[in-house]
Amino acid sequence: MSHSEFQSLIAMLAGTCDRRSRPRPLVREVKRLKKANDIVGRRLFPDEYVYLRTIAEEIDHEKDGSAAWELVEDIRRCKSLGRPDNLDVAFPALATHVQAMTVPLIVNAGPSADNLGTVGSGTLISIGDRTFIATASHHIPKDADKAVSFINATEQRLESAKLICYGRMPGDSPDVAFVEIDPDFVINSLGKSPVGLERVYPIGPGQPNQLAFLAGFPRDLIEFHTVRHVLEGNLTLQFYLHTPIAPEDWDMLRHYYRDVTTNASVDFFLTYPVGDEMVDSSDLPLPHGISGGGFWQRMRGSSDLWSPTAYGLVAVQSSFCRKARYVRGVQIGEWLKLLWRERLELRKVLEENFGETMFLDSPE
Repeated sequence: MSHSEFQSLIAMLAGTCDRRSRPRPLVREVKRLKKANDIVGRRLFPDEYVYLRTIAEEIDHEKDGSAAWELVEDIRRCKSLGRPDNLDVAFPALATHVQAMTVPLIVNAGPSADNLGTVGSGTLISIGDRTFIATASHHIPKDADKAVSFINATEQRLESAKLICYGRMPGDSPDVAFVEIDPDFVINSLGKSPVGLERVYPIGPGQPNQLAFLAGFPRDLIEFHTVRHVLEGNLTLQFYLHTPIAPEDWDMLRHYYRDVTTNASVDFFLTYPVGDEMVDSSDLPLPHGISGGGFWQRMRGSSDLWSPTAYGLVAVQSSFCRKARYVRGVQIGEWLKLLWRERLELRKVLEENFGETMFLDSPE
């Protein structure tokens, strides 16, 4: 939705009363708004509703009536619409940093580019001298040791690797899985470097007023071809940037799917796509192939907003809804619990890093 459409909605909700008096309480009007058919001809998407409510709160909090009306008449002045001044300069450095620890996983690759198989994503995590991949359970088959391929960074071709071990959730609920691979293979073949446990950040459903981003490899950006019966090519890493949907706003998702079930101790939601001025970013591909990719958010206590090491891995992507424009993830704590249950030799180090209480409800 464009700024002008948001402007029309705010003006409609504020009414046409005397500009010398305060606008009527906008937040109350926003909460009553079920549809925006008069302006845009459809329901608001969850991210649009949150933006609208945030703008309304800022206007309602303005003590001066004239200043409040100025915000109604020009919402570009609202602070809630601002972006960090150094976003365009600093985010590429952060993206480069995350790219070094994000990998595509190709499952059941065929002999040609027309039969590439299933594309997913994952995040490399080091635990001591071992390397794991955090990804989605639905992307890892029961015979994963024979089915998963990676992309050789030097030769840009598919390359299989012996999986040391792997674990996945029965029934894909929660939708998390781990894969362990040789650290030398990660460095020499994939050209990647894993993130340490100090950057695995179980923050729950996310900090709703802090930017977060999802990193992964959309299938639409695959560029593969067959050379001498060998698949060669590349996948492009894509980022989806927004603030997480707060649990109190998850009811908005039921406007699109009434049977959607949510759990504030498991789920993580991020809206997409995002434009600079709340308009659709038509150049963003659909997140097919992003499954298993990592959600990142700035860790509390980090002083530098855009320092690459200030961001932690908070969730693993599991699905997306094109109709409601959101991507859904599983909080990284669920991945840690899976690892704790499946790999007994890691329990001590996991408890030392995240506390024993995190794993109290994990079955032996």
